[in-house]
Amino acid sequence: MPNEPYQVYHERQDVGKRLKTSKKRVYWRLGLSPHEPTRKHEVLLVHSLISGKKIVFLDGVEVHNSKSISPTFNFQFPLLGSLISIGASDSSPYYLKVDSVNFRDLPYYTPPGSSSVGLSQGGVSSGPPLGGDMAVERERARRVMNDLDEDLNLALKIQEEENRISDAKKDRESEDERIARRMQEEYDREMGEHEEYLRKSGVDLEGVRMGRGDGGEEHF
Repeated sequence: MPNEPYQVYHERQDVGKRLKTSKKRVYWRLGLSPHEPTRKHEVLLVHSLISGKKIVFLDGVEVHNSKSISPTFNFQFPLLGSLISIGASDSSPYYLKVDSVNFRDLPYYTPPGSSSVGLSQGGVSSGPPLGGDMAVERERARRVMNDLDEDLNLALKIQEEENRISDAKKDRESEDERIARRMQEEYDREMGEHEEYLRKSGVDLEGVRMGRGDGGEEHF
């Protein structure tokens, strides 16, 4: 049976630390079949306009991570027989499509007993849920995004610590290399001075290297 996708909720936030508009967080909640109304999915895009980094989460699991300064992009991934496309274009700042149908063009699903534009008995409708239903979805979306913020901040701290350890290791390796290079340079200098002394003393350096002097005698 083909999927019958429907939309539940969508929200976009400006969440940059210093400049709010420098970072976007976009949330979509959708279902794939009104016959399974309890089975819904959450897609979250985090986009930094400064670094160009884009991370996509599906039901809390990272499914895409890339970095590009291009303002337009498109990522795709499968979801239970449907193809999800998420991105941005010149005509649409941020979009999500299910099997090529834009999220905003999908019908709504409203549980029985809930209020909806054009529907009161529950099911698929052309209008969004009203009142308390929308408030519940809004609260859920913000809770999901806040939880993700905590996870991202923790991951960032872990990454920063790993980078610090890696940089410290590189610094130690670089210092060891500098010490080894200085020791080699000092050794080469001393050997050069020693060979120069032997030349001035009339010693056959080639013979010395072969373990013999001018008269065939070994030098120790």
